[in-house]
Amino acid sequence: MSIPVPNELCEQYALRFSKMKESILKKAVRIATEEYEVFSHLSLGLRIGAVLALTLLYFALVILTHLTIYPYLIAGPKSSTVLSIIYSFVLTLATLTILPILFPRLREKSSLAMFVVCALNFFPFVILAFLIPRLRKYKTAIMSITVFLSIGVAGLVVMLEGTSEGVLSEQPGPATIGLWLIGLISIFAGIFIYGYVTEKTSVEKTRIETEVKIAQDIQSQLVPTVDLCGEGYELFGKTKSAYQIGGDFFEVTRLSAQKFVVAIGDVSGHNIAAGLLMAITKGAFRTALQHTSSLEELVKSMNRTILENSDKKMFVSFKCCEFDLTTNSVTTVNAGHLPMFQYKNRAGTVVERNHPGLALGLAKEANYESQQIFFDKGDLFILLTDGIVEAANVSAEQFGFNRFKHAIERLAAEPGPKHIYEELMSELNDFTSSRSLSDDVTFVAIKIAQQ
Repeated sequence: MSIPVPNELCEQYALRFSKMKESILKKAVRIATEEYEVFSHLSLGLRIGAVLALTLLYFALVILTHLTIYPYLIAGPKSSTVLSIIYSFVLTLATLTILPILFPRLREKSSLAMFVVCALNFFPFVILAFLIPRLRKYKTAIMSITVFLSIGVAGLVVMLEGTSEGVLSEQPGPATIGLWLIGLISIFAGIFIYGYVTEKTSVEKTRIETEVKIAQDIQSQLVPTVDLCGEGYELFGKTKSAYQIGGDFFEVTRLSAQKFVVAIGDVSGHNIAAGLLMAITKGAFRTALQHTSSLEELVKSMNRTILENSDKKMFVSFKCCEFDLTTNSVTTVNAGHLPMFQYKNRAGTVVERNHPGLALGLAKEANYESQQIFFDKGDLFILLTDGIVEAANVSAEQFGFNRFKHAIERLAAEPGPKHIYEELMSELNDFTSSRSLSDDVTFVAIKIAQQ
């Protein structure tokens, strides 16, 4: 007796299979195209050197193929056709391999095509990389060993056939010996040039990694963890970067014993440029805060500064909040950032506080308006970036705003904002099955005292 399966269950499994297949393909593309990541950031001279090395290796491959296969095909009526097909295939493969090195932007056009090209070049290695990730850093050594083994096998076949009675019983002539020498010279020259390029790449990579580490240390000083207890409130804020250099930031500035400003921002992108723009934005905020008491004018001033000092393709989402404990109110200005969440202690519910505003760096004449929100004793305010709500599990399902709000409702009774953050991160970690972050995470919580 068969058990009927609900359509919803079938659709769910089909969706999971589709997402798993997509994830496997992405991993395959990433592994197969890692070789080109090395070349894409090199100078033109080193890229030309890499192309020359690969050209020599392909040239040697053609010669060895010719020497190994030609004697078996020479007697056949279609020998020239078969050899033409083989040589055309190698020529096409060489062209497709060389072009992305000379023109790195080609890699961005079609990742699937690049995967096919790279898989054909490094197919055995791609399989090994799936099974044993640690082998990836030995790619050059594996390629070199493979080439030498190919030479050895081809030479062994020729020698064995040369000593037997068959098509290769004749002694090799000067042309054959010359081709062997040219093939061997091409192999050694190709490996030598490739080794030179790899060495230069390693030196450059080490230098860049050192500079990135310095930038990372500087950024950690620009965005330190804040855990303070003021008169009538507690505040905790922390940024966790998904990559070495992040684009998230927050700032806490005390204006008086009963008044303070909290700002949070998220720069588009996840690279050094995003980190530099983050530093510019934070500096612009601190400077503007010293010269104006109006949050609207402050954000307008920051917008002008970012427009003057950033790439047109980049922007910053930003939110600024001024807390006044004498009036039990908070004044906010939003520039394209996520809502602020207010946990209302009396009602036991979470409310989204949001109003429109264009992100910084998009339009010169952008206008920004403030909004005033009142609070009661025991209320909790949370500012965050999208790294929390967009964190995904193995099924590519995002944590989302609803889960976040339900989590805050459960955790609001925790003894302090720091505990709320720790419990939330633990829940997020369980949801994502400890997967690495795909975006920066910034969390700032302000808890108003009960008395």
